[in-house]
Amino acid sequence: METVRFWVREYHVDGIHLTGYAPTALLAKDPYLADTKLWAISWEAEKPAAGEKKHLGEYNEGFLIDMRRALKGDEEQMSSLIFRNRRNPAECGVLNFMAGTNGFTMLDMVSYDQKHNEANGENNRDGSDYNYSWNCGAEGPVRKKRIQELRARQLRNAMLMLFLSQGTPVLLAGDESGNSQNGNNNAYCQDNETSWINWNLNKWDQELLEFVKHVIAFRKAHPVFHMEQEPRVMDYLPAATRTSLTMESMPGSRSLRISAARSASSIAEIMRRSQTGKTMPFSLSSSTCTGSRTALPFQTFRGPGVESVI
Repeated sequence: METVRFWVREYHVDGIHLTGYAPTALLAKDPYLADTKLWAISWEAEKPAAGEKKHLGEYNEGFLIDMRRALKGDEEQMSSLIFRNRRNPAECGVLNFMAGTNGFTMLDMVSYDQKHNEANGENNRDGSDYNYSWNCGAEGPVRKKRIQELRARQLRNAMLMLFLSQGTPVLLAGDESGNSQNGNNNAYCQDNETSWINWNLNKWDQELLEFVKHVIAFRKAHPVFHMEQEPRVMDYLPAATRTSLTMESMPGSRSLRISAARSASSIAEIMRRSQTGKTMPFSLSSSTCTGSRTALPFQTFRGPGVESVI
């Protein structure tokens, strides 16, 4: 604890990443560090009182492992994907990353099934054997357009997983433009092209960079992706009016009073309206689909700016 206080007092650092066996329980309660950002693998802390800042950050590989497994199509990953996507506990912040300084870069994550650390001089024994990666059909660099396009899509899927999840996204330098370490997942000893970032971007790299810029701007423009409270595992359109959701019978039809929005960016407004009891008219009509051998009944919801079929 005194070491952390020393760095804050003498060097005025804004935050400290704690590793090893730091006394996190004591650090979390230390009033001297209340304005200092503290990162650790996990915290056993209480929800900040009214007026207090949330200065603790959970920083571990949980998001990386679960999201990589979902990305490459491992079975039974939907629950983990939902958990990581919405995770935003009241007691601490969450830092999410798909790649870190240890392990594969994001491009290598979709280009290699196995680590390739031969250049490190340890007969490929160093570095983790668990990378949760998929090479999309071939190991390493390829010229096949089909595999290149699949990798490009997987990288973009990974970026969406990262930036459209709750918590704070952390992007490894170079991943925004497809940096590769040629399958080396332990490049600490490689002070050369393996660990350096190549800033001479080709067309493929530049297109990925522009996509990442767009996703970052999209996240900033839509507060639903960085909410103050952890979202619930349910549709917010009907959930927003849980205290006033009613079905009203009307002559010749049925109607449903429910809040609605034109886009995801309006969900915060929906939640505010639900708290004040304000609702917007919404209609429900029944129809029958006869486009198949079996008549399939379905219902259509209509409201201001919204139409959906169920």
